[in-house]
Amino acid sequence: MRLDDSKIIESEEVYPGIVLDVNEQNQVVGIEVLQLTSRINLTTKDIKLEIYKSLILVLA
Repeated sequence: MRLDDSKIIESEEVYPGIVLDVNEQNQVVGIEVLQLTSRINLTTKDIKLEIYKSLILVLA
């Protein structure tokens, strides 16, 4: 998911399957969820993502 149109200069996997993209100002401009299809129930449209305290601290 892109949050901004600025150029991505670095991507870092901050938790297994969660990658943050940052711009030159070290701002998060994108969030990637790897293997998303294994986390989605297409029948009920439920998305099962665990939010970890460490990820919340990175985004804050």
